[in-house]
Amino acid sequence: MSPTPVLQTPSPSPTAAGVIDASDPKLGIVFTKMPKLTGDAASALNGLSLFESEFWRATTTGKVDPILMLIASPDVRAIVQAQVDDNIARGATIHGTLTVSVNITRADASTAAGTTCQDFSGVKFTNAKGTFTAAEGGIVDKYLFDVTLFRPNGGGWIVDTYKRNGTC
Repeated sequence: MSPTPVLQTPSPSPTAAGVIDASDPKLGIVFTKMPKLTGDAASALNGLSLFESEFWRATTTGKVDPILMLIASPDVRAIVQAQVDDNIARGATIHGTLTVSVNITRADASTAAGTTCQDFSGVKFTNAKGTFTAAEGGIVDKYLFDVTLFRPNGGGWIVDTYKRNGTC
């Protein structure tokens, strides 16, 4: 009797396995209400979560990381840069914890659409006049953003549009 051959099956990539919680307490970003998605929708959500983390990193460090070249369109990178430049011009540093909810509402192999809800209640702003909560700085609502993404040639997801659409 000959031994039974062992067949190797490829294991799925991390994005194919489902949604990854990109929360990073040291960075100060926490994702909540992560939806249960699979396939292209989960992969797009993971791309959106990575973008949100990198946008927050730029906001809190005052520097736009080169990774944004790979995960955001030129128009969206300009939004991130403008936020950083505005904070620098105002002499403001941003710290604390941003709470974010992300969702993908439509996805196929190459395009996706979704939303981001940002809660600044755990965020503080420091400038020459002192340290202020988000509410003291005028941010009292949770901000809603409509987002589109695309995936060229089956590669990584790129945030293509990022537009504020009221509150959530």
